[in-house]
Amino acid sequence: MNRAPPESSVGEIDVSKMKKYISYARTRCAPRISPEASEKLSSHFVSIRAEASRADQNKHGHSSIPITIRQLEAIIRISESIAKVTLSPRVTVQHVEQAMRLFKHSTMNALSSCDIPGMHHSEARRQIEIVEEEIKRRIAVGSRASTQRIIKEFERKSKKSCYEN
Repeated sequence: MNRAPPESSVGEIDVSKMKKYISYARTRCAPRISPEASEKLSSHFVSIRAEASRADQNKHGHSSIPITIRQLEAIIRISESIAKVTLSPRVTVQHVEQAMRLFKHSTMNALSSCDIPGMHHSEARRQIEIVEEEIKRRIAVGSRASTQRIIKEFERKSKKSCYEN
């Protein structure tokens, strides 16, 4: 016999209740950043920029992910969204810290997923551009080619160039 769990149980939320909650949060909650949270945002942003700069100096190249005002705006929006979820009228330091943690985690994941051992990001980007040009040269605009065919052609070409050297 399938019975719905009681309302007081922890777990899934009824879809209609969730829709009402989201609607309420959108229309009634517009959190503003507190002065303490604003200061925290500022200091975190400065530290992230410094961290990115140090990483660039260690890699002897340009930043893979530039830390700009756009990222600061994204962190502010994340902070406001976290405050809105809790129906808070103010963005607190805790909201900012959680937003920073999410931002750093996602940014560092994106940065590390682009890393190829022994290859700088700009070199990897250059290699990708070379492959794109090769594909464009081999396949006419508007035509189709299977991924397998393209891979096999590149494998043949690389084997041929290895034997020539």
